[in-house]
Amino acid sequence: MPAILFIVWNYQHIHMAVEEVKKECREAGKFRIDVIDVQTLNRTNVLPDVSVYDAIVVNQMGKGDWENELVSKAGDKLIVAFKSGIDNYSNVSRKDYETLARYLAYDGLENLKNFVKFCMKYFDRGINTEEPKPMPWNGIYHPEGGLFQSVEDYLEWYLNKYPFQKLVGLLFYRARYLFRNTAHVDSLIRELEKHNIGVIPVFCLTFPDPSVGMPGVEDAIERYFFIENKPIISLLLWGLYFRVSRKPELLRRLNVPVLNAIEIYANSPEEWAENQQGLNIATISMAVAMPEFDGVINPTVFSAEIRTPTILKAVPISERIKRIAEQVERWLKLRDKPNSEKKIAIVLHSSTIGNSEANIGTALGLDSFESVVEILRAMNERGYAVENIPSNGEELARLFVESKQIWQGNWSLNTSYAFLVEKKTYEQWFEELPEKVRISMLEEWGDYDDIPIPGLLFGNVFVTIQPHRTPVFEPEDCHKLIHNPTLPVPHYYYAFYRFINEFFDAVIHVGKHGSVEWLPGKSVGLSDACFPDVCLRSIPNAYIYIVNNPAEGTQAKRRGYATIIDHLPPPMQSSQRYVELETAVEEYLKARERGLEEQCKEAKRRIVELAARHNFNIAEENFDDEILQLHSKLAELNDSLYNYGLHTFGRLDGDIDDFIASIVRPERFILEKLGVDYSEATNNPSKLYNGYTLGELVRMSRSAFVAIAREDGVCRSSPDVPEFLLRAVLDARDVMKLWEDVRTRLESIQEIENLLECLEGKFIEPAASGDVTRGRIEAIPTGFNFYSVDPKAIPSKTAWEVGKKLADQLIQKFAEEGKMPESIAFVQWSSDPMNTDGEQIAEILYLLGVEPVWDGSRVSGLRVIPLEELKRPRIDVVVRISGLFRDVFMNLVELIDDAVMKVATLDEPLEMNYVRKHFLEGIKHRIFGDMPGAYGAGVNHAINTSYWEKEEELAEIFMNWGCYVYGKNSYGERNEEELKACLKTVEAVVRNHYTDEWDIFDDDCPYAFQGGMALAVKHVSGRDVKVLIGDTRKPEAAKVVDARDEIERVARKTLLNEKWLEGMKKHGYKGAGDIMKRVVNLFGWQATTKLVDDWIFDRIAEKYVLDDAVREWFMKVNPHAAEEIARRLLEAYRRNLWSASDKVIEELEEIYGEIEGHLEDIEV
Repeated sequence: MPAILFIVWNYQHIHMAVEEVKKECREAGKFRIDVIDVQTLNRTNVLPDVSVYDAIVVNQMGKGDWENELVSKAGDKLIVAFKSGIDNYSNVSRKDYETLARYLAYDGLENLKNFVKFCMKYFDRGINTEEPKPMPWNGIYHPEGGLFQSVEDYLEWYLNKYPFQKLVGLLFYRARYLFRNTAHVDSLIRELEKHNIGVIPVFCLTFPDPSVGMPGVEDAIERYFFIENKPIISLLLWGLYFRVSRKPELLRRLNVPVLNAIEIYANSPEEWAENQQGLNIATISMAVAMPEFDGVINPTVFSAEIRTPTILKAVPISERIKRIAEQVERWLKLRDKPNSEKKIAIVLHSSTIGNSEANIGTALGLDSFESVVEILRAMNERGYAVENIPSNGEELARLFVESKQIWQGNWSLNTSYAFLVEKKTYEQWFEELPEKVRISMLEEWGDYDDIPIPGLLFGNVFVTIQPHRTPVFEPEDCHKLIHNPTLPVPHYYYAFYRFINEFFDAVIHVGKHGSVEWLPGKSVGLSDACFPDVCLRSIPNAYIYIVNNPAEGTQAKRRGYATIIDHLPPPMQSSQRYVELETAVEEYLKARERGLEEQCKEAKRRIVELAARHNFNIAEENFDDEILQLHSKLAELNDSLYNYGLHTFGRLDGDIDDFIASIVRPERFILEKLGVDYSEATNNPSKLYNGYTLGELVRMSRSAFVAIAREDGVCRSSPDVPEFLLRAVLDARDVMKLWEDVRTRLESIQEIENLLECLEGKFIEPAASGDVTRGRIEAIPTGFNFYSVDPKAIPSKTAWEVGKKLADQLIQKFAEEGKMPESIAFVQWSSDPMNTDGEQIAEILYLLGVEPVWDGSRVSGLRVIPLEELKRPRIDVVVRISGLFRDVFMNLVELIDDAVMKVATLDEPLEMNYVRKHFLEGIKHRIFGDMPGAYGAGVNHAINTSYWEKEEELAEIFMNWGCYVYGKNSYGERNEEELKACLKTVEAVVRNHYTDEWDIFDDDCPYAFQGGMALAVKHVSGRDVKVLIGDTRKPEAAKVVDARDEIERVARKTLLNEKWLEGMKKHGYKGAGDIMKRVVNLFGWQATTKLVDDWIFDRIAEKYVLDDAVREWFMKVNPHAAEEIARRLLEAYRRNLWSASDKVIEELEEIYGEIEGHLEDIEV
């Protein structure tokens, strides 16, 4: 009996064709015909027994790890392969191959039946087949009107029948039309028509295939959504996977919002509803991530599949289809409504750090209040009804605080508010929620009453503050926040967003980041029971977001239905804070080289004096050894970048040359022209070249180039710059071109303009994202809907080299102490793959002794590195992933898990394979994260609210939040004992940091995750572990540093830097709030790691509390921030986290009392 195996991506259609052939063809009874879904095979990589088959037919969409094994086992069997990595192994004639290809391309049941029979014909020539029958490549389908292949014909029929004023386009797959599997499409069309919205439903294919004359989606867009080169639709629903293949400018020409309507394959509506992940890895990659590259927004599921005897039948998900129709309706109204009539809500964020008055307007790197004033002015000029615009951001902040238009600790006690949601109104809104949502809210928060909505009204624009996740000021509520990762929203939170939905046309969220996109629910592909969907519903959401954070911005896009309008980071510049001391060190080194004893003595005296002044320890008895370490430290500090102030949305303020220099880094190129390796100059600044230290050359080359650039390329000779260096600077013409390119990009930002375009329902172009000072200049200009990365392209080949270097340095850290680490823990965030292409992923893999296998730029598998090639033991890993990493990069979770399993099952000596050693001891899992639907580490909530007593509590919080197992066969099963067993083996906790555009004090997550993990290891093992940072700010000079050193570096370049403080003071209330937040986060590092030296707290107390001038500034612009800084310093002392002098504590307590008295007077 001849046996044929079909391995196909279009499994259900081939399976259906096979079943029909069995019914219709008498000869089919003589065959064994099996069909395998290629997606299942790609996931399992387990081939069936190929030896039992006489022919193997493959129809892939890419390459699979199993293909080479298939070819080797198939021998001389008949092979026919399409769109795979083994097409060239096909051993049928060219004519037959082309015939089979046409059957597949033309598609439809009759063609696929003939495809199957044609394959059978190789074993029975009596089987009859028909020639491939062309079917429509694309067309307009309507459930009442059938097929149209001319948009003019369709509109003549459609608009006579339904005289809709507005039309939207809908793209869906051709196969759905050919197999009459359109129930979900029909349902979506009818729901839109109920909303008085006309639809042009177009079936098509995504990719063209010129070999068979097959057009792609771009042809369908051109053909059916334009007439005489003008768009005829006002919105497009994207019901396809992948992206526009060749003509992304088509969507720019359409200039309409493109909303993502997602089909789920091989899962029923019930399975989707129960699945916390929402969408599987393949669907996220193909249906969410890839369309984002084209600017597609609002990913919303609208159909699933149920299994019938012959086919997987597409079925509508009614509540999601209603949500899509509501979203479409809202976007169309936004597009049509005159600006003068539109009502817009602008939502500022508010951190739980400090009290409510201290920290409203939270936004990383952004002066949120000044930005809102700029937006109000621009809206006024654009015709919006905007009244009483504040003169500046300071006035806006003052209005909020003085009028008490903020969320108080207990929302029900708000005495000032802009609007009131009465109980009866809220009750109606509440009853519309799904039952399980209502039950969870009532169980957690009890009953409800009238709910105040604070904010400020400027004509038709309402500026307001996002509510806290909980009141957070009552012990019971603090306990809920800290110990319940999936806490439902309080009534006031839902009321706030429902109010905005009901009474405003669009919402603008200002800055990174708020809380609504992080609420409990599915990872991607939300339902009406997911809290982000509960709150945001259908309102258009423009989200102003910093360009260097695509990871969390992606969360806003996928779970917050946001259209991103990205903005620049703050202007960055190099610290150069310790140049006087560094110069003295360089003079000493040069004098020592020349044997000039008197100059050495004088330089040494100055070094000792200046070092003491700036809290650098240098022992005179080991002076020559320590001077080199000091020089490296100074060069590092002086070259570190810090933000000089904050960015104002839509503006490019002041002299931008220092910012350009931080992006271009001209010294790299100039040193290359001198034949000096930049990484060596960075790592060995004391080395001499032509009588100068490399550290000097780095500094001088940058300053000389900037000076020339400021003079438009005109050379001004300087006695401080040697001739050989000046020549190299003048010869750097390519750098000058890059400099001017960056300047043009910065001066071309479109932030305000594109925000206004979004509010008019227009298409916001996609653009790259990333850290501009790390080489991602394609991320500017800003003002666009940024995208992130292809998950399958992680890690990149470049990232692999950096990761290997870091892994080697980690091992070297232990080798210096004469030992080899058995297990290293990593904090793994999504920012690593999105901003570095996966350097930390590469590091983890290389420690395990496994390397990626690439197919072009995409990772297709893994190779175990033999021990003889690795030349060291395999190091075990424990990986604490973030909730966002779980949502976005489950493919990388599975990649790491696969690597661990491959290594754990190797037959190698246990002393050379610690993974296997621990595996045999019973530790089976390595990857842990949050409960499905939850985010964070929890530790920061305890520290921010001061709701903790002992560090053991913080360790328990970390383990409670992060003890859920993830891997190829696990998705969020709780296993705290396994986590503890893993942590007992850990000898270092590592997280990489890749930029100075944000640092470890900018956010509470770094200490919550890394510090929390170090505490957890200490708690379960009884020993302290190394806390290490992989510093990849300069990838070519990547290194591993102690967290203590990184804490000191960041403190010196920001909190203890007068220039940094000068920049922050320009931003008044917001600047003061950001300073306060950094002090609290420094406190968090000390609470979790005890790696903050006392002198740092001493200097902070001196600068921010005891210094009269600085304190007076705080009291003027944000006295609540001054109170919080003083309170945290006293808390640090009382918790034995800071050994301060009695005198300092007395002064602090006295000043703290004065601040409290001042605030009480204000309250009265």
